[in-house]
Amino acid sequence: MDHYDNSLLKSMKEQSSTLADTRSFVEPELARLMNTFIISLNAKSVLELGTCIGYSGIWMAEALKKTGGTLTTIDYDLALLKEARVNFEKAGVTDRIKIIEGDITEVTKRLKDGSFDMVFQDARKSLYPIMLEECIRLVRVGGLIIADDTLYSRKGTAEKLNKHLEEYNRLALSDKRLYSVIIPIGQGLTISVRIK
Repeated sequence: MDHYDNSLLKSMKEQSSTLADTRSFVEPELARLMNTFIISLNAKSVLELGTCIGYSGIWMAEALKKTGGTLTTIDYDLALLKEARVNFEKAGVTDRIKIIEGDITEVTKRLKDGSFDMVFQDARKSLYPIMLEECIRLVRVGGLIIADDTLYSRKGTAEKLNKHLEEYNRLALSDKRLYSVIIPIGQGLTISVRIK
């Protein structure tokens, strides 16, 4: 039985069927695992790459209520961000979320080194390997980088994304600044602790 941290999340989950395959929502058990990390880190600042319509953002904002922290979420899709703002308002979490509109590869350059306790990578899959270095720069030592869908196996157009995800996993597992593990939950979760 799924347990949702916010009453809006269950009805939002039903909307995921209308989204593109690569924009599907995180699974509730995966979201609760991320929230366990946020609470255990006592995270004050979390970065989300890829807002979509705010589903995972609401999950994380609920955990950040417990730690007194905030979520910074970035996306380039204005239509999705408009919907996300409405959902954040309905969920009662707007005070925990800062939305930045723009290209993730450009916006992150303006963010301070080591300013986040956790980075959640859920942007375009082709950006995963390209953005890893930036994620490492932005997360503090002892913080987490969590990448979703890293064992992606769905058929069709999404199959072409596998090479990017395989490259991301290779880079994350081989980087000496990280201690990483891949967990077969949902479509795969790569968890990396920045150790130096």
